[in-house]
Amino acid sequence: MSPVGLTAAENTVDFASRYRAVNATFRRPLHFKLTDRGHYSEVNCLIASMVYGLMTSRRLIVTDSDFEGLRWEELYRSKLPDAPDVDIQSVEPDWRELSDHTERFWSLRRRVGRRHSRHIPVWNRRLGIFGDVLTVSRLLADAFCQPTIERGLGTSGEPYASFHIRRGDKVRGRVVEGMTHRPESEVIPVERYLEMLQRTAPGVRIVYVLTDDYSAVDELQASAPTLQFHTISNASHRGYDQRTFSAFPVDAKRTERLELIAETEIAMRSVVFIGMFGSNVSRFIALRHLTPDRCFSVDSTRRWEPA
Repeated sequence: MSPVGLTAAENTVDFASRYRAVNATFRRPLHFKLTDRGHYSEVNCLIASMVYGLMTSRRLIVTDSDFEGLRWEELYRSKLPDAPDVDIQSVEPDWRELSDHTERFWSLRRRVGRRHSRHIPVWNRRLGIFGDVLTVSRLLADAFCQPTIERGLGTSGEPYASFHIRRGDKVRGRVVEGMTHRPESEVIPVERYLEMLQRTAPGVRIVYVLTDDYSAVDELQASAPTLQFHTISNASHRGYDQRTFSAFPVDAKRTERLELIAETEIAMRSVVFIGMFGSNVSRFIALRHLTPDRCFSVDSTRRWEPA
């Protein structure tokens, strides 16, 4: 079987349809529930669940009734693998309502991670795929995460780099259900991004900045006045907070999510991407980037991992 990949004659929607058809033939159901824990955290967990289903021939059933008040098809073109013929309550309890805050899910995600680290391929003859976890994950992400709305940077075709700088609750920590959770990432000085840009793409003069804190753009402009920095971040943004977002009305959530998706699409088309692989947003961009070997991390997680 040849390595996984879409041919020019097969678009992503066709592959998503074939995946759903093959998935429906698997007997043992695995119910994954999209929640409001953070958009790309949920998306990356979904992709890991799809890979696990292919690894173990489990039928993946995805529900989005708790997906931040939104529906998947409001944001993406492809339908999720569902099972209208299956009563969710009939799924074995250990395999029902899995999400990124259930131990069963993290058990299966660790299994996907071990397969990735041991370079064991994932294959399915009926679907016609054979490749490592990263490659299969990329194919699934391409198939199921095509946005309903696309947006360009508007640089007249001139090459540009992209930075992802996450601050907010990612580096401050956050309170969930009365418990204070430690920060998930370190604060990265903007100089580290600029140093990486100088090493990897010294001739690039335009940089798109995907950030939740506009002060990062101010810092970049002060540190590198000869570069052009573009962003669609609002000057009032001073760090993303999941609790604040969860309190938004649904229409505002939809607008924010479509904007975030548009930003990641812009970053995926850059000649070099510099982000933080400890961040779900950066991991997703690196997963779908047009040239994955041009994606670099400036935090302590230097290599892409599925978990």
